[in-house]
Amino acid sequence: MHLWLVRLEDGQFFGRCDEPDEDGNVAQIAEGNTEWEAVDIGDAMPDPARQKWSGAEVVDKTAEEIEAEATARAEATVLDVGKLPATDLTRLTHEALWKVEKATGEIPEATTFEEYLQGLVDSGA
Repeated sequence: MHLWLVRLEDGQFFGRCDEPDEDGNVAQIAEGNTEWEAVDIGDAMPDPARQKWSGAEVVDKTAEEIEAEATARAEATVLDVGKLPATDLTRLTHEALWKVEKATGEIPEATTFEEYLQGLVDSGA
């Protein structure tokens, strides 16, 4: 038996989970939770980046689903740069670029760092 934790909304796999206890409860799912499910996928070893749970079987994600997930990850990554420690090299690099763009007039002087990062996401940079 291979139990995997699955988000019911979209069938996204989130990894293996514990066997249920005698009451049928799985440690990774809080009591009363309706967003997650432990599913037995038999001997399959799904690739969460390319596959999902359809409610009855492991199926391939569409190209559109894969692209949407990649875009969401990229947006979150760029927007999270502002949350990195002030000494982080990635943050320092983006702050330097932000200051250069303000100094050269490529973006308005009043643009905040967060607005700059959101602009990168919006432009697809």
